[in-house]
Amino acid sequence: MCALPSPRAQRPPACTRTTKNSCDLLTSRANGSCSNDIGRLLGANLKILRNIILQDGAEFTKVWSKTSKSLISYESGRIYFDNYRCCYSRSLGWDSSQETFYVKSIQSKQTTLERQVFGKTAVDVLLSQGVLAVSHSSKHVRLYSFEYIVKKFRNEELALGQQCELKGIVGEAPYGIPVNIDIHECPPVLFEMSYFENGVQIGGHPWHYIYTPNHKRHRGTHHICSITDGALAKNGVQDMKCDSLEADWIFFHPDDSGRIVHAGPSTINVLKIMAETGCDWKYEIVTDFSITAARDNSAPQVVVTSSGRAVKRRFQLLDDDPAQQTFRMVKYEDELDLLAVVEISHMEHEGQAHLQLHDNKTGVLIKRVPLKEPWDVSDEFALDLRMESYTQFLIFFILALAVGFVSIAFVLTWVLHYKEGLGWDGGEAEFNWHPLLMVIGFIFLQGIAILVYRLPWTWRCSKQMMKLIHAGLHILAFILAVISVVAVFDFHNAKNIPNMYSLHSWIGLAAVILYPAQIVMGIAVYLIPATPVYVRAALMPVHIYSGLFVFTSVIATALMGITEKLIFGLKNPGYKDSPPEAVLVNVLGLLIAAFGGLVLWIATRPSWKRPREEIAQTVSNNSTSPEDIKVGTVMTTRTDQESSLETRRRNGKAEESG
Repeated sequence: MCALPSPRAQRPPACTRTTKNSCDLLTSRANGSCSNDIGRLLGANLKILRNIILQDGAEFTKVWSKTSKSLISYESGRIYFDNYRCCYSRSLGWDSSQETFYVKSIQSKQTTLERQVFGKTAVDVLLSQGVLAVSHSSKHVRLYSFEYIVKKFRNEELALGQQCELKGIVGEAPYGIPVNIDIHECPPVLFEMSYFENGVQIGGHPWHYIYTPNHKRHRGTHHICSITDGALAKNGVQDMKCDSLEADWIFFHPDDSGRIVHAGPSTINVLKIMAETGCDWKYEIVTDFSITAARDNSAPQVVVTSSGRAVKRRFQLLDDDPAQQTFRMVKYEDELDLLAVVEISHMEHEGQAHLQLHDNKTGVLIKRVPLKEPWDVSDEFALDLRMESYTQFLIFFILALAVGFVSIAFVLTWVLHYKEGLGWDGGEAEFNWHPLLMVIGFIFLQGIAILVYRLPWTWRCSKQMMKLIHAGLHILAFILAVISVVAVFDFHNAKNIPNMYSLHSWIGLAAVILYPAQIVMGIAVYLIPATPVYVRAALMPVHIYSGLFVFTSVIATALMGITEKLIFGLKNPGYKDSPPEAVLVNVLGLLIAAFGGLVLWIATRPSWKRPREEIAQTVSNNSTSPEDIKVGTVMTTRTDQESSLETRRRNGKAEESG
């Protein structure tokens, strides 16, 4: 969203007689009478704009809006969307603007030479400030001198617009820009670091780096070390110690002060790197200023006992409790030299957001601007927006339900109209329970149990409740399947028909055996709170795959079973003559296959997945492990802080643990 001051707020404050306004300065520059004002005019205009924005009477109006699932960022007067910047084969980036650019391939396959040069685990590369940074999937980063690489591995020097031997004009179609650097051996490593999460950031004055050591006991801490010798600065371990659904974030301040911004849901600390007294090669981290959210943690909770006696006790609230003021974003506005903070506090069912403008040097709050639209995208009334296409999901789900109900109607018509009905006497009527209960339980109920997490209107329920519903539907489906298997064995024994001789019976019995094993594993791992999170995360892919495998096996078994029944059961006319019963059952098979396909399609769509559980129990499960390396002047690949939705998506790996 872009906001500008309304016309009545654009009138600058009164100027003195000795001060030119911006129009006079622009006119003078256009006439060429002020040749030495380069840079000063822009600064003067920005001071005027800052005064306009910060004055009490300034009002803002929305001039443009855009909704996007991806992160929206602003840089150099342009607004970027992640989906507009994606490249399928190669991506370009500037090292120094308009001077040197680099090309990197993002294809998954690596050549033998690439593996020899940077190692098998290299996943990304970034060029910044004359340094080539290579990150690895093993949570490792190495820095190389780009100047050394150019001098040692450059085949020939190229210049845009000049003739290149055998390659035409450099930069002109169809020749383009040929590759002139061939790295055939690994260059010397300038800096090497292993990190646990959040990558490595380099910046500050003097140069320091921020990382989390690669050990679980350091989770949630940020270590600030000198890049010259790797020594940890005094007070260099920064731990916000917040009870939050989201991780705190830390980054080097984008201005030229060399400071560090460490932000959490209730506190923003701006830190400075200072040389220790009497020792200019050792450094300590001191707090420059802090911004604290308005909190009311003194309210006691009242509990009423069975006798009616009221007992007051204090309880620990989450730092990002929706009832409290919470910081969502911190961004430095370089043109106005302001620190912009977005804070929200829930009012009724909507998150009321405000933009706080703080002085960048002191942290003093200068202005607070209310935002008309709610900020918190995790509000229960906005959960459906997390769907890529709610209408598309609804169409597929209703279609799956319709096909499932029609399948049940067809199998009922088959056993009641063309067969002997239902009974429990060892005859054909008892066998008819087998196809009926299999379609109702093992196919329809199992399919609904698989999809129960995908229903947006159930996202308001707790994850534990959905687990109970999921397990309950599977248990009911298994009970019906067992009854249907007992019925068919009774029928075979009464008629002296051999058991377990067909492929249908082999695969069917295997599915009936695997199904309770899947249920028991799900209950033991995901319903019992004592199961470690890493065990849940490790077994989740197995649980999902085995569930879909059993469901697919049941569909295949049902199709074989109804075909087998028609071949053996239809005598006069035979199955090959396509009597009405054969046509009905063939259509039933098509319906069962269609239902299975719809369930598998809905269950495997990543965009229709249930979002993360926003409850306090997930606090200890949050984990982030982005593979990207953050380097910069802050040498960084993501200078702007992510929105709440992006942060929740990035920290959602704990939810994969079930």
